Amino acid sequence: MNALLGRPLFLFTVLWVVGELLGWFLFPSWLVLLLAGLPPLLLLFFLVRRFRLSWLFLLIALALPLGLWHCGSQAHELTPLGVEGPATVIGEIIEDPQVEGDRTSLFLRVFWVEQGSFRGDRTGLLYAQAWQSPTLQRGDMVRVKGKLDRPEEGFASYLRTKGAFWSLRSGKAERLGSALTPLGHALLAGQRGAEAEVMQVVPGPSGQILAGILMGRVSALDPSLERPYRETGTAHILAASGINVSLLLAFLLLVGGWLRLPRKLPLLLAIPLVLLYATLCGWLPSISRAAVMGLVGILAILSTRERDYPTTLALAALAVLALQPLALFALDFQLSFLATAALFAFLPEMQTWLPGRFPRWLSGAFFVTLAAQLGCLPLFASAFHMLSLVAPLANLLMAPLVAAILPLGLAGVTLAAIHPFLGQPLLWLAGQGSWLMDQTMRGLASLPFSHLVTPSAPAWLETLYWLLLGLSLALLLLYRDPRSRRWATVGLVALFLFFFSWQAASSLLFPVRQLEVHFIDVGQGDAILLRTPQGVNILWDGGPGEACRRYLEELGVNRLDLVFLSHPHADHLRGLLPVLEKFSIGRLLIGEGVAKGEEKELLAQLEALGVPWQTVGEGFQVQAGPAEMTLLGPPPEGAVSWSANDRSLVGQFSFGQTTLLLTGDIEAEGRQNLEQEGIDLQATVLKVPHHGSASGLDSAFLAAVDPDWAVISVGAENSYGHPSFSTLALLEEQGVVTYLTSVNGNIILESDGATVTIRSER
Repeated sequence: MNALLGRPLFLFTVLWVVGELLGWFLFPSWLVLLLAGLPPLLLLFFLVRRFRLSWLFLLIALALPLGLWHCGSQAHELTPLGVEGPATVIGEIIEDPQVEGDRTSLFLRVFWVEQGSFRGDRTGLLYAQAWQSPTLQRGDMVRVKGKLDRPEEGFASYLRTKGAFWSLRSGKAERLGSALTPLGHALLAGQRGAEAEVMQVVPGPSGQILAGILMGRVSALDPSLERPYRETGTAHILAASGINVSLLLAFLLLVGGWLRLPRKLPLLLAIPLVLLYATLCGWLPSISRAAVMGLVGILAILSTRERDYPTTLALAALAVLALQPLALFALDFQLSFLATAALFAFLPEMQTWLPGRFPRWLSGAFFVTLAAQLGCLPLFASAFHMLSLVAPLANLLMAPLVAAILPLGLAGVTLAAIHPFLGQPLLWLAGQGSWLMDQTMRGLASLPFSHLVTPSAPAWLETLYWLLLGLSLALLLLYRDPRSRRWATVGLVALFLFFFSWQAASSLLFPVRQLEVHFIDVGQGDAILLRTPQGVNILWDGGPGEACRRYLEELGVNRLDLVFLSHPHADHLRGLLPVLEKFSIGRLLIGEGVAKGEEKELLAQLEALGVPWQTVGEGFQVQAGPAEMTLLGPPPEGAVSWSANDRSLVGQFSFGQTTLLLTGDIEAEGRQNLEQEGIDLQATVLKVPHHGSASGLDSAFLAAVDPDWAVISVGAENSYGHPSFSTLALLEEQGVVTYLTSVNGNIILESDGATVTIRSER
């Protein structure tokens, strides 16, 4: 207790964080704030009297209600931007736009809204998608027209961490001017000039990697360049994260030790270097937080002789949270903070595990990597659903390279701003380092079983890890008893190995024992996963967004042997793009026709990632052990004049006596073709065509299929009115048990070939 009370700033920060957590889940009234502040106030009053502490501790009681109000006021929408429907907004682009195919994603600070009869000022943050406009950049004032609505559930959680609650879909953006100050213009011009200089001196992939390390330009990287870093657990170096700031500081301290400089001189030199690095990155939210934490840590060490790591860590966290309260719920802040805390806590004990004759630089690099992973493992597992079996080695090799590349690159772009001749040699050297690092990461990523996509950890295992991690950090940061340090470190390392092994072996521990068909709730779209007992995974469509990828991660799917795209409409195609980036794909199969629009974007991504694909049609068959997939349509000829919906692939999947009919979005012509061909359409389960629209189903087709169950993949309260009343009435009239993803959520069918069971999450 004395160790905790002896650090009032640490205690203040802990209560502030508790308050922010309460504010995230509940934004209370002032009365509730007062009631929330009374218990800690009374507790501290007792502690002050009991331990004869300074009455300053009573002020600490204000931390909880202040943190609660500070976070709650931003984590909850106090003044809505508008109502769902067509709208025109005017706002400032506050982050670099991200171009994906023919669309540009914008994050706006809104000033003006026009909706219906309303025209007036509105304040808030907004995520918008506009038709591609390469001229847009951060700081531009734009007018965007589109449909204002609430984002889908998973994406809404991410936007909430930024204080945004609305999205504007399929808009058209018009640049009105710039909202930047002269200083902002100068900083942006400097960043763009530095990027251009890097790409001129180091062209090609090595230049893109170097720009990512120096400026956090990960959004501009091709998926094929970024993928090896994700698979080796080193993607953080491309996003201008806190790890980069830590490596920069480590390099300066190392050079200072070699040159026998006074202890404080490297730290003094680090202050302008960190500021330069953050400026070069455009003060992205991730690098802003890392820079504040780094600078506060430097100043805290410079101002005292004793290394009080808990207080330094608390001061850095409090500085960030005071400026950006929602940073507590941002993944980059959590990873940076946990990694730093784990380094302070575990590294001193770990460095005693190897004999003194072992090279100190090697043992230090290894244990730094291990300590950081001890603190971040459960976050990595739950956020990325990927465990890299080569991550310790990859980070060990990467750390010295990045520690050399960063200062070389920063010095290069600084000198190049004076004269290109001065900075180009240093940039060339940094480029060689990025080439070497890129080749190393690609080599490690190509090793067999270099990475595994893992399902969510069991709740008991994740809870156990968090509890032991919190207890270990508290013991090691607040107490100095050698025995406690030893047992806490050894215990957490043992749990780390168990957690890692459990997740890595989850597919062996819990194999698929019968056919599983997952009708994934992706909103207004289709995405269906078929998993056979022989380990074959087939994905039919990907939905409109990220929901399919997230669901596959939750299941721990490591490979998709076949991916079918029924037809190139956004609600079936868009979700395949993130799936291709994350998972190993055997082959993609699409219907015959001319690639255009979003389908062309998909094919370009396939080529960049090296994924094979082919066009297929009626008669195509796939055999997967006792399971068989046969395409019943469309016919190779005669369907040229059909609509894209009617040209959807139609698949009949058979497993023993269980048959599924997957119909895409076929309408009248597609159904009539199947009936006229004389094909046996009978199926146990029917995926109702076209999300249950009135044009997707008729009594003759339903009679020919004669299903026991039907599934309609549809978004709740969609603007198309799907499913239609006539379709639902027809299914009910025929006695077909019907499930809707909008009502039942994810729907899972299981079959041993004879019997079928269907369950849903709601």
